Amino acid sequence: MKAILFSEYGPADVLHLADVPPPTIKPNEVLIEVKAVSVNPLDWKIRAGYMAPIFGPQFPKRVGSDVAGIIREVGKDVSNYTPGDEVYGMVNPFGGQPGSFAEQIALPANQVSDKPTAMTFAEAASVPVVGLTALQGLLNQAGLVAGETVLVNGASGGVGIFAVQIAKILGATVTAVCSTANVETVRQLGADTVLDYTQMNVLEEAGSFDLVFDAVGKWAFSDAIKLVDDDGRFLTTNPSPENMALTETEEQLIITTVTPNRHDLMLLTLWINSGQLKTVIDSTFALSDVADAHRRSETGRVVGKVVVTVG
Repeated sequence: MKAILFSEYGPADVLHLADVPPPTIKPNEVLIEVKAVSVNPLDWKIRAGYMAPIFGPQFPKRVGSDVAGIIREVGKDVSNYTPGDEVYGMVNPFGGQPGSFAEQIALPANQVSDKPTAMTFAEAASVPVVGLTALQGLLNQAGLVAGETVLVNGASGGVGIFAVQIAKILGATVTAVCSTANVETVRQLGADTVLDYTQMNVLEEAGSFDLVFDAVGKWAFSDAIKLVDDDGRFLTTNPSPENMALTETEEQLIITTVTPNRHDLMLLTLWINSGQLKTVIDSTFALSDVADAHRRSETGRVVGKVVVTVG
């Protein structure tokens, strides 16, 4: 089968399409014919070598955490799926699982869920990592409850788009921060207030909130805490060494983590099929053009997600 590999850390040009052996499934796994994947910042950070201390010098490597496709084979211990089922799910790159940028992938059945019927494969592939990051961050890690006020920074990005919508579903009053070009897109997602950071100093002028979610990981804790109520929380996607050290002493600082979880995916599917939750696709590329997809993601100007179609 075909898969995207890289044999050294570097720019997007190191990515190449290659023939690799097809995966074999374990008793608890399903074999997925991949129809679409999407690019997350983690993908190009791994490829560029920013995470080399974690992922090591062994090559070739694969990247990709999001996947949507059709089950072609199920392991003997899998009872909730059959061949032909349309699913979407998340690879755990920190668990040694091969990346999803390939024609087929084997995943544990508890890392996938039925694909939302309201979405195409391309749309579904844009959801898992960012949707789970927003859901698990807001609900499980920050403990968001109905009636609270939330500010989402980076509201037009992959995580931000889902954070705005999920916070609203959970009953929060949401203030969203984005640039001028994306104000209307974010407003249509349901934000109660949209702030244009090019027209104001958000950190000084936005007010105070029960929860501040920096969905792009750009704000330092020392700056963002100005926006947080005395008993509020600051949630960030940035696991920098500085932030990791601060969590030892700053109870208001929470760093998001994301874990593949079938039940959380099922909840996202429910909200999508009911019309409460939608995605935004920035751009779409073919698997052979994956280097261009990475370059687009690396611009930092993506609205929603960059998708790569496979089958």
